[in-house]
Amino acid sequence: MPAIRKKWLGLSWIPLVVALLSPPLSTGQSSAAAVELTVVDYPKQVRARSSFFVRIRITNHGKIVVRPCDTSPNNSIATEACVAVVYRKGKRPPQFSFSRVEVSPVLRPTAKIEPGGVFETAVELPTPDRKGEYVVYLYSVTGEAGPFVWNEFPLTVDVGDPPADVARRLLVSRAFLAIYLVGTVAMISWVFMRSRTATRA
Repeated sequence: MPAIRKKWLGLSWIPLVVALLSPPLSTGQSSAAAVELTVVDYPKQVRARSSFFVRIRITNHGKIVVRPCDTSPNNSIATEACVAVVYRKGKRPPQFSFSRVEVSPVLRPTAKIEPGGVFETAVELPTPDRKGEYVVYLYSVTGEAGPFVWNEFPLTVDVGDPPADVARRLLVSRAFLAIYLVGTVAMISWVFMRSRTATRA
């Protein structure tokens, strides 16, 4: 019995040494988790029927190059380390799918972010027609040879009156529409009365 125990103790250190000398199977966190999007700044008060810009920063903390994701409507799997920026106006998407959101082309198709690289840009977001509180749901979408990971950034802004030139064009358009409707109704009434007069005669 002591001989068997001594032999076992003599062999038990072998797996430990092999594990310490072998190269690691993983280089750390995946590049999908290592890609970080930061909302740097955006205006809290905006105009209706206009747009505003959100300044963002994308940082690659990983060890491999990150490229733009394939944002085809039916695509749900990443084939390489990638990142995309998308948004949804007014409410969250019913499901995380590129077909349910608007894609913001912040990166050129041939662009890439090197390991340790930082990329800053501005995302243009449209504003609604009406005044009031407005929420835009901004998402960073990342992936690496697997399902995409969606990170949400709700942006709340106060929407005021539209710009003066937009309000002026809107007023002129409504005036022309009103004139057209009144003229159409008047023409139909005149034709109807003339038809009735001709029938009686």
